[in-house]
Amino acid sequence: MSLVSVTSFLADRLLDDDQRATFDYRHTYDTTYHLDGVYKDIFSGEVYRDLYKRQCHLFTGPQDIALIIVVDGFQPHSQSTSTLTTINLYIMNYSPMER
Repeated sequence: MSLVSVTSFLADRLLDDDQRATFDYRHTYDTTYHLDGVYKDIFSGEVYRDLYKRQCHLFTGPQDIALIIVVDGFQPHSQSTSTLTTINLYIMNYSPMER
């Protein structure tokens, strides 16, 4: 198992010009074009659009990074006394093809 510092990982990507360009997907995504019930990406959703339009200047800058953290705890076997937990971090600034 390997551990990676999230801040170090993001800093390395943002310091590299080519990598930084791949983060532009979120900023350039057209949130104005939306059909109810049609979701092309998380940025098509109502929650993101509400944050983008109304809330405290969230996601207004091109360098803002959208992250999703998913935590899932589970028992690997029935009647097990141990629990395993996975933590996944998704960088939503990448296009869906790169995620």
